[in-house]
Amino acid sequence: MKSTFLASTMFLYAAASPGLAQSSNADWVPYTASYTETVVNPGQPSKTYTSTISRSSDGSELNIVVGDGRTSGKLWEASGDHYALDFTNKHAVYQSNTESRRHAPIPSSPPLRSEIIAGISCSVYPIKVQNGTGTLCIDTARDILVREEIQMTQSGGQVALVRELSTIDFSKPGPNEKVGVPAGFQVLKPQ
Repeated sequence: MKSTFLASTMFLYAAASPGLAQSSNADWVPYTASYTETVVNPGQPSKTYTSTISRSSDGSELNIVVGDGRTSGKLWEASGDHYALDFTNKHAVYQSNTESRRHAPIPSSPPLRSEIIAGISCSVYPIKVQNGTGTLCIDTARDILVREEIQMTQSGGQVALVRELSTIDFSKPGPNEKVGVPAGFQVLKPQ
């Protein structure tokens, strides 16, 4: 499975079920976190990726995924601009503009239990995704996805994804720092 699938899952819980979304101007807790992601495809060895997510206080979020011999990334700016990051060519390719970033909805199902992962307390919610099910462990007070486990049917059989927080640092980025297109990248927008 390609790492682009993994990068696209970081906001999966936002669309998993309807809930109570906070307004786009609600305070964001800035952080930098590392995750380990494992994907199991039928008949293939499992693949492990590492990802780093940095979120600034305006809600902008940068996700960089390393594995399978390559590095990929996504940037969601607070304004709603979305970029795919091409680390080989140092390009930030404009993808779309949606409404300004909002906090993810809290799943409508009651939590199954509480857990502590990497020192972060989170509530475990059941979710349904296209062609599958899973659970999300979310720190709802700070809007942090701590773990996701997804099982889905794709051509060829069952695919399993587990993404879990390894470390988190609330001191980076600082209160006045913003995440954005990495230094040295050329921004490419449609003409």
